[in-house]
This record gives sequence, structure tokens and C-alpha cells, in this order.
Amino acid sequence: MTGIAARPISPGEYPQWNKLAAGDEAGTVYHDTRWLEAVSEALGDELVLLGFYSGDRLVGGLPFQVRRRAGLTMARRAFATPYSGPLCSPGLDETTLRALTAATESAAGQYSQFSISFAPFALPPDLGREWRRSERATWLIRLEDEGTMWGSLGHTLQKKIRRTGRRGVRVADGGDPEAFYGLYAATFARRGLRPPLSRESFARMTGRLVDGGLGRVYMASADGRPCAARLVLFDRRRAYCALSGFDPAQAHLRAGDCLMWEVMRSVSAVRDQMDLVGANLSGISEYKEKFRGVLCPYVEMTRWKTTVERVLIGFHQWATRSRRGSARA
Repeated sequence: MTGIAARPISPGEYPQWNKLAAGDEAGTVYHDTRWLEAVSEALGDELVLLGFYSGDRLVGGLPFQVRRRAGLTMARRAFATPYSGPLCSPGLDETTLRALTAATESAAGQYSQFSISFAPFALPPDLGREWRRSERATWLIRLEDEGTMWGSLGHTLQKKIRRTGRRGVRVADGGDPEAFYGLYAATFARRGLRPPLSRESFARMTGRLVDGGLGRVYMASADGRPCAARLVLFDRRRAYCALSGFDPAQAHLRAGDCLMWEVMRSVSAVRDQMDLVGANLSGISEYKEKFRGVLCPYVEMTRWKTTVERVLIGFHQWATRSRRGSARA
């Protein structure tokens, strides 16, 4: 079997990593180091880009963030990152591909818990039976000319978007980071939750993504008052609807519908596909379904080092959910 050596990639080697991600059909904007660095810094987690080498050649890689709690090490996809699957160079032979799968298994075995989410654009490798498989999904929209897209929305949604416009809602490319954070935080507050990012971390992260050419903010306002916002990310293949927020006090304006339509119109000039990123909660999935995309499944795989660590992590997660539920009550 072809020998594969695994080692962390240094910042000076990030161009090689990004080239690998751009060349692999499984690569997404969420594999880009600009995204991964920005979200890791915002959350304070440890970013690991594990490179797989055949000799001196980078032939594969695996991105993840590490969080340590009470002696447990949890390696998982980064915050707000739906896809974290391994990368590989195109055209590799079967022997090398098997070696990459073995290297992935070996890397996972070093952590108490290890999770990988495979994008719907690629098939996951044949991992061992100790991995637990979870089915997830996202909506993908084909972006065509404006008339075709408008006609696909359906009469009811068209009426809602027109009505929103008559109520004075306008969408602009760009927006005040402070206003965006206010909408983002209000979305969590509506569910009795604290936002996972501080105001400063959120502004710094979105600023880096926009300034670095990886993202664009769209904001809907009515009478000068922001009511909905969305961060859209771009790679060379498609656009991705990432972070968003809205003002529950202005929900009657239905600004989200108008915002999504204007995002579709704008993005269609530069990409022909948009990932709405996530259909794993019924309310969110039903909202996204209105825009007539295709529901695409993808797989998340998780394994634990030992049964004891699995139980301890499960208890920690249960306790965290219980504390959040008490806070909402």
C-alpha cells in the first residue's frame, strides 16, 4: 500500500491547502483557510488542518477544530461549518485512496470523539463499522435568468415578495456590522439563547470574510431600520447562505422572503448554484423549501475512542442542553 504520512499544515502552506480544496469536487468554501481561520479565531477553538502526504506531495487533507473539556478531546467541524469532509487530489489510484481512508481512521482514533460531515457533492469513503452515521440534508437552488427563477417561486410567494416591497422593504449589498449583529443576536434571543459569538468577534469575523473576498453581506431595511441580514459565501463552484439574522419585532414585514429573492437575483450574475445550507430543523427546512430548490442529503459520521468517553461526552451534551432549557423556562 502506498505510504501516507500525516502532519498538520502550517500557515505558510495554506496556499497548497486551498489549491487542494479548489481541485477536489468535495471541496467547498468551508474548506478554505480564510473561512476556517476566521471562525476558529471567533470561537477560540484550536484549528487543525491535517495534511496527508505521499512523499513530498500533498494528496489529501482533513480540517477540524479541537475543543478540550475535562480531559476529553472533541474534534469536529468548525462553528457554522456544515461540511468538513476529507479532501484528496483528483486522479489518485485506488491504492492511494485506500491509504487515505486508513489515514483518516488513524487520525480519528487520537481523539475522544471525532466527527466528519461529508458534503452532498461527494460520496463518503468506506469507514469502519465503529462510526455512527447520521443523515442530514440541505437545499440546493439552481440559479437561472431572473424570469425563470421568478416563475419557479409560485404565485403565493411572489405575492408576498411584492407586498414586502410595497411596505417599503429594500435590500442592499452591504450593511453595518453592528446592525447585522443586532439581528443575529435577536434571532437567538427569540429562542431564549445567547448568541455563540460576541459583538466584537462577529464584526471581526464578517469583516475578514468580506475584505478577503470570500463573503458578501446583504441587508433588508424598512424606513432605514434593519430587519433582516444574510452573509453569503462564495467559492468557484457555488454560493452558500451562511450566517443570518432577523428582527422578530418586524416579522410582519416578511423581509426574509424579499431578502432571499434579492440574494438569488444578485448571486445569479456570478454563480449558477446556491446552497441554502441546512434542512435539519423542520421550521427552517419548510421556509427554505419555498424557494423551490432540490433537497440533497449528506452524511455526518462520528466515532468515539472508547465507550466510557462516549458516555461522558453524551452526559456533557445532555447537561448543556438541560441548562439551556432551564435558561429559556
